[in-house]
Amino acid sequence: GHRDLVRRMAVKRQAAGLASLEGPDLVAATRIAQGWMAARQWRPELPDSQPGIRESFCNFIADAAEV
Repeated sequence: GHRDLVRRMAVKRQAAGLASLEGPDLVAATRIAQGWMAARQWRPELPDSQPGIRESFCNFIADAAEV
């Protein structure tokens, strides 16, 4: 994905007259989307060779979701 994908989608939704995020909500949604995209790269079906990193990342996503 592109780093500004969520913002670009918000602009398109607004132009179409649909509900759209802006301000802090847009920032939070962008962080969550980026975290989710990164987490999907870990291929959870494979054995986890670095559980500490996964735990740290899960905490990062949880913190971003609270923003």
